[in-house]
Amino acid sequence: MSLLDDIAELVGAAIPAAGLTRDATLIKVTDGTSAPGQVSGVGNPTFESFNVQGIVSDYSTYEMTNTLIKAGDRKVKLFAATIAGGAVPEPGDRLIIEGMTLVIVGPIERDAASAVYTCQGRA
Repeated sequence: MSLLDDIAELVGAAIPAAGLTRDATLIKVTDGTSAPGQVSGVGNPTFESFNVQGIVSDYSTYEMTNTLIKAGDRKVKLFAATIAGGAVPEPGDRLIIEGMTLVIVGPIERDAASAVYTCQGRA
């Protein structure tokens, strides 16, 4: 185990233990395969849920200026060590947190230790 792995584990344990996070669900969305003879070429997507701990906040006006962030988008920080199964969030996935269902849009940022993923969520 490397130092960066240790950091991710420490952050993933300490922040939730301090009561600073909320229970959330990351829903991985995978495009389905088409059935033989299906005209559209895309089948029904599949969904797989992963429990995770996260923090939700609003974007500041400064963060939204001259960007693709829309009013109402939410900034969600997910603690990697708390994601069941080690899943990694990707654009198009969904998040359920604080009673909201958000779709992850835009690029996902992560720190050097891959301890925290910062996602842009849109209702």
